[in-house]
Amino acid sequence: MLNLIINEWHPLLTGLWNTILCSLIALIGSLIIGTFFALLEISQHRVVKIIGHVYVEVFRNISFLLFSVMI
Repeated sequence: MLNLIINEWHPLLTGLWNTILCSLIALIGSLIIGTFFALLEISQHRVVKIIGHVYVEVFRNISFLLFSVMI
């Protein structure tokens, strides 16, 4: 096992870097989307507030299993 890691360190580091990069992109994207819909929910306009509330409630109440099957 250690020999495999020593011989294949470059692909392993490439995979680690790709994982970290995808995680950072997902983190930034979810932060932007979450902030946007949170601002919609605290809006003074009734229609905008309802749109934000519906979006948040739909994604909050989807079970993880159902969401992972959809992907």
